[in-house]
Amino acid sequence: MPATMKQRSSRVASRGFYRNLTLLSGLMLLLAGCGGGGGAAKPEPVVNRAPSDVTLSNSTVEENQPGAVIGTVSGADPDGDNLTFSIAGSDAASFVISDAALALAADLAANFEVKSKYNLTLSAADPSGASVSTEVEVTVVDVNDPPVFDLDLTLDVLENDIEPFATFRAFDEDDADGFQAAYDLSGSDAALFELANRPYCRPAPGTVCPAVIEPGKAIKFLTPPDFETPLDFTQDNIYDVDVVVSDGALSQTGTISVTVKNAVEGRVVDAPLSDSEVCIDLNADSQCQDSESSVKSDAGGFYSLEDTANEGGGARRVLSIGGTDIVT
Repeated sequence: MPATMKQRSSRVASRGFYRNLTLLSGLMLLLAGCGGGGGAAKPEPVVNRAPSDVTLSNSTVEENQPGAVIGTVSGADPDGDNLTFSIAGSDAASFVISDAALALAADLAANFEVKSKYNLTLSAADPSGASVSTEVEVTVVDVNDPPVFDLDLTLDVLENDIEPFATFRAFDEDDADGFQAAYDLSGSDAALFELANRPYCRPAPGTVCPAVIEPGKAIKFLTPPDFETPLDFTQDNIYDVDVVVSDGALSQTGTISVTVKNAVEGRVVDAPLSDSEVCIDLNADSQCQDSESSVKSDAGGFYSLEDTANEGGGARRVLSIGGTDIVT
C-alpha cells in the first residue's frame, strides 16, 4: 500500500537523525586522537646510560722514582657525561689519581727487587653513580741500582804494621752476592796502599790460603810505614786514600784517613827470640798486664810496640817474656 505523506516524513527525519549522530561520533573520535580538550603530550622519560669503558694509557713504571707518573686514565660515556675516576684493589694505597693522571704516591718509589708488579682496579663513574671498572697490572721496569758504599774511616796505625787495617764491602741490589763490584784506590796517597782479598792471607812458603773468598776487600800499606820517614803527600804521617767501588756503570766513593803512630822498636836479642811477648812494663812489676799493650816478636826477633809513657815518668822499661831461640 503506498506510504502516506506522514509515513514518508517520519522516514526522512530518522535518516537525518542517524546521519547527524554518525558525524558527531566521528568528530569525537577525531578530538580524542588529537589529545582532546587541547592538553599537552607527555614527554618520554630520559634513561641514563652507564659509562662504557675506562682505560690507562701506559702500564709500566721505572723503579727508584718517587711519585712517578704511570699514565693517563680516560673513559667513554654514551651520554657524554663528565666522568670521575677512582682506584681500588690490593695495591691501591700505593697510587693516586690527580687530573686523570695515575701516579705513585709522592713518597713512594717502586723497587723491582722488592715488588715487580702492582694490581689495581680502575673505575669511571658518571654524575648519577653509574660506573664501569677494569683490572690493571702495573709492571715495574728494572734499572741499574748504584752500589751502596758507606765508608768514612779515621784510624791510627802503628808504624811498621803491614797487616790489613780495615775491611769493607759494598752492597748492590742487582748483585746480591756482592762479587761483581770492582774496587779501586784513588787520591794523593793511593799509590802507598793495596787491596787484598778477604779473608786476608799473607803469601808465604807453606801457607795454605782459604779457598773461599768473601765479598769485599781489605786494605793495607804496600810497604811498612815508617814514622820517622813519612811518605804521605803532606809528610805529616796522615795518609788519605779514597776507595772507589763500581758496578761497571755507576760508582760510589768512600774515604779513609790513616794516622801512623810512633813505635818503640827493637829486637829480643837473648838468642834472638821469635814469638816472644813484648810489652812496656808501665808499673815495673816484671809482668805484661792486660792494661799494658803487648806484641809478639817476629820470626827475626824484631818487634814494634806502641809508645806509652811510664807511670812514674821515668825511662821506659821494655819487657820480653818467653820466645823461641832462632839461632840454635
